Amino acid sequence: MEKREKRELTYVAIGRSAAAAGGAVADVLLALPLGAYLAVALFDDLGVPLVKEMISGGTEGLSGVQGIIVGAFVVFVAFVFAIYLVIALVAPIFVVIPLLTTAAALRLTGAGAITRSLWLMLGIVGVLAGTILPALSVLNLDARWWTWVLIVATGSFVGRLIVELWRPDLAGTPPT
Repeated sequence: MEKREKRELTYVAIGRSAAAAGGAVADVLLALPLGAYLAVALFDDLGVPLVKEMISGGTEGLSGVQGIIVGAFVVFVAFVFAIYLVIALVAPIFVVIPLLTTAAALRLTGAGAITRSLWLMLGIVGVLAGTILPALSVLNLDARWWTWVLIVATGSFVGRLIVELWRPDLAGTPPT
């Protein structure tokens, strides 16, 4: 019969989980101003010219009431499209940067199974964001910037803790 390693929560496991959460928090705090700057720059460089082009192309050849009605609709659609485009280009920053620092923090603490921790972190962050943010909206509460910090830190901590409890033999063995 094969001997299974005892699965218990140790201070080292909690420390590595806290390091993962700390790494995630540090880079979310870096990603927020970077993402805001990038969103403004992209909207100015990409969104505004796109809106101008859509407006000029959409109202060409129209006059009077037709031009006003179609112009208002085209302006609305152009701005919505530009905003969605900028969000789609900026959103990965809020996931990729925390993943990188979480991996670096785990590497510095001598942790193993880093990729499993990151996959679990992504899944947990997705579940938390998919439940907490709509719940806040239903309760008429504002989701502030620190809400995302808490979601990412919790996802990182719990993801690493699951790895620590699930496979302690891999969690404590740093990769070569």
